[in-house]
Amino acid sequence: MEALLEPLRELAEIEEIQNEKKKEAGLIQITGCVGSQKTHLTCALGSDCKYKLIVTSGESKAKQMYEEYRFLKETVYLYPAKDLLFYHADLRGKQLVSSRMETIQALLLG
Repeated sequence: MEALLEPLRELAEIEEIQNEKKKEAGLIQITGCVGSQKTHLTCALGSDCKYKLIVTSGESKAKQMYEEYRFLKETVYLYPAKDLLFYHADLRGKQLVSSRMETIQALLLG
């Protein structure tokens, strides 16, 4: 999927963000992206990072970004949100635990 990322890397704004990222540790706020542009931009900017953590405002947005990111990169994991309702947790408990453990194992093994 490098063909989808290469045109984005050639933009002057992306080069400027990459330079800012290398200056010092910390956060960089980027605004103006909508929809799947966020996933595309995250993938392009984080190509030199070993790990990327993407936090969303809700589980549905996380699942959507997960699916989009899986199209661009093969090794992507979704860490499901913690269930507040015990009944709901009991129904999906094994699936959630399995997904969480898969993510943790991938991080630990590199």
